[in-house]
Amino acid sequence: MNRRVKVRRIKNSPYSLVYSDPPPKVDLDQVGANFHLTRIWMGIVPAESVHQDQMTRTYPGYVCVIGEIYRSSQSALEDRPRILLDEGTCLDPKDFTAEECANFHISEKEAKFPTLYGLRRAAVSLKDIWWPSLVIVPPVQSFYGAILGTDGLYQYAQEVSDSDRQQHYPFYQSKGRLADGVLKAELEDREYGNGLINALFSQDLFQVVTDCSLFLDEKIPTAYRAVGMVLSMMQQMPAYLPWSERQTLSVDADERESLEAEHDPIRMQVENAKWLFGEEESSEDAA
Repeated sequence: MNRRVKVRRIKNSPYSLVYSDPPPKVDLDQVGANFHLTRIWMGIVPAESVHQDQMTRTYPGYVCVIGEIYRSSQSALEDRPRILLDEGTCLDPKDFTAEECANFHISEKEAKFPTLYGLRRAAVSLKDIWWPSLVIVPPVQSFYGAILGTDGLYQYAQEVSDSDRQQHYPFYQSKGRLADGVLKAELEDREYGNGLINALFSQDLFQVVTDCSLFLDEKIPTAYRAVGMVLSMMQQMPAYLPWSERQTLSVDADERESLEAEHDPIRMQVENAKWLFGEEESSEDAA
């Protein structure tokens, strides 16, 4: 995880600002942003088992963050370049000090044998770092429900205190730093997703940060599934389209209310619907 970046949303701005490794306590208004990103989206997929050569290998669930690069000179109708910014399967001890590992209960065993619990913590941590607007998951109902019920991703349980969150989430900043919603892809074609990755690579429309070794080096199937899914959704939902024109890709409202009631009965259903279906809400400008 790239914990050196700072991400800000600016109210009424067409993009988020990303600062790579700024000096501590610097006034970000006094330094230039490294990236202007039209959209920052997160993709999360579950673990899966692959049978090959009379052997079965299980690959961990995977979470990725993809940003869409804003260029003022580019037409709104042109396809924008995108970049794989970060990834994870759990909280990896290599990204933390020994003291942090002890404080946040981050272990080598969890890194070696990642679970859904570890994937959720990785997703929340990446959300705290990159502040994505949307979380995309595959059309797997049970997994969608599990992500929808994850505390700290797009909602915080009211019964959990800030002090408890600060002890559990390494990069927790505020209760306002949330994704705007969790969206289930209605259709998923993994072969198409893999082909789209290659096509965008060949057109210089997709880049990968070198630290993303699970995608670049290990090439695990879940990494390609998540990345292909997000890139496909970005093409299906162009940045210039208002949310009202994207609702054919959204989950059914009644289904969403039912899942939220099951996984988080305290959550305010009206506010959730506003987030998912694009009614305007105020932005937080946070360093």
